[in-house]
Amino acid sequence: MLLNVPLGKLQENYQTKLMESKDHRMKATSEILKNIRILKLQGWEMRFLSKILDLRKIEAGWLKKFVYTNAVVTFVFWGTPTFVVVVTFSTCMLLGIPLESGKILSALATFRILQEPIYNLPDTILVMIQTKVSLDRIAAYPKKNEICMKPVISDLA
Repeated sequence: MLLNVPLGKLQENYQTKLMESKDHRMKATSEILKNIRILKLQGWEMRFLSKILDLRKIEAGWLKKFVYTNAVVTFVFWGTPTFVVVVTFSTCMLLGIPLESGKILSALATFRILQEPIYNLPDTILVMIQTKVSLDRIAAYPKKNEICMKPVISDLA
């Protein structure tokens, strides 16, 4: 449970970087598709393909980091209930508390009831992080400078 905050911040950072790299790749892909005739005419396909592939490698790197961090979070939370049971019963044995069948069964039932919410916690945290990143991006959008809609006048004509 102590790992929630650092792993959550790490996941948020990776999610933000992943979304930024997706934006760059999608912008470049869109620009290429809009100007495909010029690219074909000039023979620049391979040059721009290498740029897109580089952007995809960057995106894949961030995705890999994000997925590995998510795997660690899931492993920690799926292992936590078993760890808690082992620590609880080990502590009882070390302190000399008699472990009777009624106590053991009621403790196991209690841990079983708590197990399902603990299993769902990583997914809940992941959804909250993705929501925060999305809301931050949406909030930043209106703050960006607007495109100048004035016509461009030149003296060349």
